[in-house]
Amino acid sequence: MDKSKKVRILFINVRSDYGGGPSHMFDLVTNLSSSFEKYVACPIQKPFYNLYVASKITAFPLPFRSFSIFSFFKLIRFTKRNYIDIIHSHGKGAGIYSRLLGVFTKKPVIHTFHGFHYKKYSYWLQKLYFTTERRLSQLTECIINVSDSENDEGLQLRLFPKSKARVIYNGIDFGKMWKSEIDLELKDLINSIKKDNLLICTVARFDFVKGIDVAIQAMKHLKKYHKNFKYILVGDGELKNEIVKAINTYDMRNHILLLGFRDDVPGILKMMDIYLSPSRSESMSLTLLEAMNAGLPVVASDIIGNRNLIKNGLLAQSECPIDIARKLSTLIENSQLRDRLANKSRTMVKENYSLERMVRNTEYLYYDVLNAKRLQIPSLGLSKARNMRVGINASKFSGVNTGVGRYTSNLCKSILETDGKNDYFLYSPGRMGNTIIADRARIRIKKTGITLQNNTLRILWEQVALPFDSLNDRLDLFHYTDHALSRLQRTRPIIITVHDIAYVRFPWLLNKSRRIYKKYILRMSIKKADIIIADSYSTKRDIVEFFRIKEEKIKVVYLGVESRFYPISNVEEYRLRNNLPSKMILNVGTLEPRKNVVALIKAFKELKGRGLKDCKLVIAGDKGWLYKRIFDEVKSNDLQKEVLFLGIVEDEDLPMLYNCADIFVYPSLYEGFGLPPLEAMACGIPVITSNTSSLPEVVGNAGIMVGPDDVNSLCEAMHNVLKDKELWHHMSKKGLERAKLFSWEETARKVLEIYDLAIAKNNH
Repeated sequence: MDKSKKVRILFINVRSDYGGGPSHMFDLVTNLSSSFEKYVACPIQKPFYNLYVASKITAFPLPFRSFSIFSFFKLIRFTKRNYIDIIHSHGKGAGIYSRLLGVFTKKPVIHTFHGFHYKKYSYWLQKLYFTTERRLSQLTECIINVSDSENDEGLQLRLFPKSKARVIYNGIDFGKMWKSEIDLELKDLINSIKKDNLLICTVARFDFVKGIDVAIQAMKHLKKYHKNFKYILVGDGELKNEIVKAINTYDMRNHILLLGFRDDVPGILKMMDIYLSPSRSESMSLTLLEAMNAGLPVVASDIIGNRNLIKNGLLAQSECPIDIARKLSTLIENSQLRDRLANKSRTMVKENYSLERMVRNTEYLYYDVLNAKRLQIPSLGLSKARNMRVGINASKFSGVNTGVGRYTSNLCKSILETDGKNDYFLYSPGRMGNTIIADRARIRIKKTGITLQNNTLRILWEQVALPFDSLNDRLDLFHYTDHALSRLQRTRPIIITVHDIAYVRFPWLLNKSRRIYKKYILRMSIKKADIIIADSYSTKRDIVEFFRIKEEKIKVVYLGVESRFYPISNVEEYRLRNNLPSKMILNVGTLEPRKNVVALIKAFKELKGRGLKDCKLVIAGDKGWLYKRIFDEVKSNDLQKEVLFLGIVEDEDLPMLYNCADIFVYPSLYEGFGLPPLEAMACGIPVITSNTSSLPEVVGNAGIMVGPDDVNSLCEAMHNVLKDKELWHHMSKKGLERAKLFSWEETARKVLEIYDLAIAKNNH
């Protein structure tokens, strides 16, 4: 496609009033580069039709939310007369116009859904809707979904094939938001209300999907516990009379203020305290993004679209007014929590959801579509001189509470941020969330949309479904991030990462059936792989010793530590909220024999006998294989009040947890690398660990290492560090220096070098 020639795009929407879909289309149209000539077909409604005209964009009038044969044939003439290159529709009704228009004009069609609103339909109407969309998708070059959750739902409903689906996140204009102001009269009114009240806000159309009726009921329950709040509703719509009636019925007139539709929503949001999203269904709410960017803590209904977006907010049970009221009450009562959630949300939105990124990725897609159409290539983005295609088994991408999950997640993100020349296909059996933030034009997320609830299903997916799913993608290289290579995989070359061979060295760590499978699949994978990546030289030595392969086949690449692990001085709010002791020894890891927690408990018992009465042992991690002995050890030593088991700690809370500790103790019997000691050092916490396997490579001279079975030495080391402040500060400083040697950027760089090496060998 010649980019020097302007591309003519016709945008279609059967709404141009206030709402997320019309707003999204307006932002896209008005921010496309000068390489594009824009045309719009939409109803003559405020505000957007007038804004298009004011922006000197040629607009064709359509009827509001209805299909007109007369308008359709006029639109065909309009399309041909203006030599349109691409048709891009937004929303359900517009999709009918666009797909039929594509048939008559032979122009490629792109469609953006903005949510699937069918749940209020009758059974037969739902069937009709699904059938219609499936047929229309056959007439569509590409489907854009504005979030991963919307993409997953569409695939599960079979509304479109995976080959046509693309995810391009919604984005907001940060500069425009912060310049937004409201008129003085409204500003004075809000300021007068705010003197004595905390302000909760929702911006939405008054229709069934947005759940305003549920929000009104929630305010009724909230009023029982809090009197000094006001609920500001910005919006209007078909259910306004019902909303007003409910406000009167529940006697909420003094607590709820209706502002109607407004053009100054960003300015209003900046004056609020809490944002509420009670929707029954969302793809990705623009207003929710704006609220988070305005620094508002959020309470949102626990639905797919919100769940993926709200990582730093409170999710309430959908259509449950009592739970919504409970979550709002939590924020009202805790100003520190409000501030923390607001700051994290603002940072997340700025990093991931910019309008600039949304527009850029859409522009790339337009060129892909036109190139594919010109060359008559069914797969988008493919040209005669295509990029190298790398497949990655990302099945454990979201398992951030495990070492393999952390490795997969950080390696994928770092590679995508570091490398600009390859195309990547990430294969996963389930959702991967909003964590992939690199250039989506070079990424294909390949998901089956299922959840693997047991090991048998995971094995079947890895061994059967994955190789067949990747077969049609014409990959140049495949990387298995957890060694479980399929015998059916035909892509060459193949790279596997072997994190450890614990179940070979310690066969009693697994039950018999899993042990047999693990040993078989590891042996087969090592034999079939072209290159093996090991996390440490210790793991490399183990592989050579047990599987008798040449050392040259194994490349050592250390893991990194994320930048979010650093010393944090203000942790008291987190400590109090989670009932953590003021003086604590911390251990993080799965509760299983390999982690040697029983020895730690015995050493802690000795430590208590040496006078350190005010110190508690805090253990964070999920229950693993043969965990009961750990709890028996605590009970037999009468330490139930001295040892705290936190279970799984949310991944985003780990930096705070590390920083609450006085020392970090990790007496593991065997590690392929050992991320927790590295993360603790990066937080400035002194580390005591074992002198076995890979741990000396990670900790170096920055920590104290003892034999994993030497309980007395472990107790002595803990006692010395806790009592000697000079030693504590020395170890903290050395740990910080040591942690700087490990970064995920360096890990990605070395892995990319291995990709190049593997391709070069394969082509030789």
